[in-house]
Amino acid sequence: MISQSTILMTIIDFLIIGSVGYSLYAFVSHQKLLSRSKASPSLIAVLLGLLLIALFYVADLVTMYIFPLFMPARAAVAAMLDLHLNYYWIVALFGISAIAFGFAATNQKIFHVIRKLHDSEERYAIAASGANDGLWDWNILTNESYFSPRWKQILGFEDHELENVRQTFTDALHPDDRDHVMAAVRTHLEERVPYDIEFRLRHKDGHYVWVRSKGQAIWGEQGNARRMAGSLGDITKRKETEEALRTQSTLLATTFESMLQGISVYDADFKLVAFNQSFIYLLGFPADFVRLGQSFEEILRFLCERGEFGSEKVEGIIRERVEILRQDESWYSETVLANGAVLSLRVKAMPEGGFVSTFADITERKQAEEAHRKLEWQGDDLTRLAEDLQVALGQAETANRAKSEFLAAMSHELRTPLNAIIGFSEIMKNETLGPVGSVRYRTYAEDIHGSGLHLLGLVNDILDLSKVESGADELSEEEFEIPEIAESVLRLVQQRAEKGGLEIEVDLQDDLPLLFADERKVRQILTNLLSNAIKFTEPGGKVTLSVWYRADSGVVFQIADTGIGIAPEDIPKALTRFGQIDSDLNRKYEGTGLGLPLTKALVELHGGYLDLQSQIGVGTTVTVRFPAARIVTAGTNATYPSQSLEAS
Repeated sequence: MISQSTILMTIIDFLIIGSVGYSLYAFVSHQKLLSRSKASPSLIAVLLGLLLIALFYVADLVTMYIFPLFMPARAAVAAMLDLHLNYYWIVALFGISAIAFGFAATNQKIFHVIRKLHDSEERYAIAASGANDGLWDWNILTNESYFSPRWKQILGFEDHELENVRQTFTDALHPDDRDHVMAAVRTHLEERVPYDIEFRLRHKDGHYVWVRSKGQAIWGEQGNARRMAGSLGDITKRKETEEALRTQSTLLATTFESMLQGISVYDADFKLVAFNQSFIYLLGFPADFVRLGQSFEEILRFLCERGEFGSEKVEGIIRERVEILRQDESWYSETVLANGAVLSLRVKAMPEGGFVSTFADITERKQAEEAHRKLEWQGDDLTRLAEDLQVALGQAETANRAKSEFLAAMSHELRTPLNAIIGFSEIMKNETLGPVGSVRYRTYAEDIHGSGLHLLGLVNDILDLSKVESGADELSEEEFEIPEIAESVLRLVQQRAEKGGLEIEVDLQDDLPLLFADERKVRQILTNLLSNAIKFTEPGGKVTLSVWYRADSGVVFQIADTGIGIAPEDIPKALTRFGQIDSDLNRKYEGTGLGLPLTKALVELHGGYLDLQSQIGVGTTVTVRFPAARIVTAGTNATYPSQSLEAS
């Protein structure tokens, strides 16, 4: 019978054997990791220890199960215990020591490998950080992905903000780049074509950044891709620079081709490297003659043979021009082509050899210079003529002043007898001193009185106009109410309007300010304009006086009538002295032609202006505007300069 202690010892032995077996499996796995193929001393030590322990247990089993077959149970147990105590434990101890030695050596080697792996990863991380690229890794078999913190930072994310899944990459791809990127990955995995492409990924704030991605796959023994890893760098600035360069290049090319000057560029070997269409057009080359790489000598020979450089020998001209260019000199010349065009040629040597030639058509400029020379000759004649005209103008001004002075003097001389004629004819007309007898005498007296008044008005107009033109007239300026002067003028012309069957309408703006001006001359302006309107308006018509003001533009007096009107082309004539418009409509109206010119002169004397608009059969509108500086509002004083200040 096997005792319970024997059974318990057997169970413990099997547990030890299982633990040792599992340790052996783990140890061998580590050895594969460390040395792959060749056995290490630590492995031999472990295997030896396991062999000793195995021998121990085999011997133990023999004594446990074989001895009882040949001897009594008690003697067998005694023999087994003797072996255990004297021999087997020594074998087991040596086995366990060998295993411990093997494990210690293995752990030391594993620690060394881990440290080398850590150093390698650290060097790789430093290198990747220095390159400023992000890293990515894709396990194709499990579809697991990894994106380094720098990879995510390029897109504006922190490490924890993006998941390390394949969808993170595919979702960020620009829609226009998706097919291109996927095709590049597929081509690399299937055909092993190098993976190095540029595309766009969406940034955290919504815009897209340009990146360059490079990667390498790992294929299994059967040719199937197992893993793919690589790097990703931000190339947005480079792309922006390239786009700017493309734009600038296009702009330069467009500018180069649109220039009116013909340009040709030659390298150090005198080969044509650039030209524009103006170069071909100005020099009259055939369409297919000029080409890149063409020699300067070939182009020059063509021009010589066409006769552009006279009758000199072609080879001599070519040698001379080439020699000049080889001296790295810049020069300018002008030449006349066979078709008569004049071209300017500028040659600029380049520092590294070669030169740039610029042609410009200066035919018009040369013609203009010739015309300018002729004009200078004519200018001398005109200068002499202008001097003569200046003398004549001075003489005319002197004569005009003499005329004005004569008219002023004559007006004074005429006023004295006219006043007597008017006064005595009025006494006779009114029979102030008694009856004159015949009624015809009274009629004659009325005619004499009316003619005298008319002549006095003419003399007064001539005198006033002469004073204004000679600069002798001065303004007697004061502040006055605009409505009051308007009413007084209307009273003067009211009887004449009623006699002519006319309606007079008045439109005055409320709250008109005071006007700082010569009250007598303003009254004369309004009287002349209203009298003209009444005189040239048929019965049943209407004359309107409107007055308004604007603080920024001044005071406006406007007289509008429905009279016979003036043709637009005759308005300038009506505003000149003694200007009589020759028409059947106004020939029946008497007048000297001084009213409008005098009125205009008086308005301009105040710094204002007069505007006349008219149409035959519709009527006439005269607008008189006094400047805003002549407006006097409550609490302010007029700021318009006086006549004396203006004159000074």
